[in-house]
Amino acid sequence: MSEASSVSATGSFMGRVAYLGLVNSIGIIKYNNGKENEYIGYNMGDLLIVRIFAPIPKSAIKSIMQKTVFFLLLSLFSCAPNTQAQTKIDAAQTEAMLSADTAVQLVDLRTPAEVQQTGKIAGAKHINFNSPDFQAQMAQLDQEKPVIVYCAGGGRSGKATTQMEKMGFKKIYDYSGGMNDWKSKGKKTVQ
Repeated sequence: MSEASSVSATGSFMGRVAYLGLVNSIGIIKYNNGKENEYIGYNMGDLLIVRIFAPIPKSAIKSIMQKTVFFLLLSLFSCAPNTQAQTKIDAAQTEAMLSADTAVQLVDLRTPAEVQQTGKIAGAKHINFNSPDFQAQMAQLDQEKPVIVYCAGGGRSGKATTQMEKMGFKKIYDYSGGMNDWKSKGKKTVQ
């Protein structure tokens, strides 16, 4: 923090002289009670108290809190994806979606060996996540219709949903428990 970049105003708080000013562009507020400097700073919604040796006026606290809330809300909305494409679901939700909507596309992302060993959920299209042409195969799906993806335990399906969102899929559901969860619940599979 540079003293040269500070803008000061003088005020008296409970008998002590204090200097209130903004220090540099990230919103650090500086108080000086005549003995030592105290700083209360905030940056994108985080309230950081470095030192407090003098009373802080209620108006300054209110101002800091308002700015903190504003920056917190701003950071939440600016960092959030602009679509709500990805949703994690469980086995019961997967079954319900498949039985309620025939437009739902179900994709098994496991390797051919994994599918051969355990089978797959009825109606699933097999697209190997590790295949060199994975994205080309995924591009053949209808991006406007809901897609449920699953793998063995959620690792590949989580990565696939990120890629699918970038590809423009609108409704992506990640059955993150995958085949391990499906089999542990005694659900049927097909070859």
